[in-house]
Amino acid sequence: MRTLPCSLALAIALAADPAAALTLACGQVFDAQQARMLGPHLIEIADGKITAVRAGRAEAGAEVVDHSGATCVPG
Repeated sequence: MRTLPCSLALAIALAADPAAALTLACGQVFDAQQARMLGPHLIEIADGKITAVRAGRAEAGAEVVDHSGATCVPG
């Protein structure tokens, strides 16, 4: 699993402007509560906090941090 790059990218992006909105496009997401892997998801972040985790892929032309080849672990 490639979780470190997601964490590193998130830390760098939030350090630049913690109030900025950010969307991560993840190839997979680990759901710790259910102990299972989910497919492609988008993780939306605002003011340094996760505001939404939703199934699907980013729309063409959307501004996202592309981690479609990685597994993200929200938290």
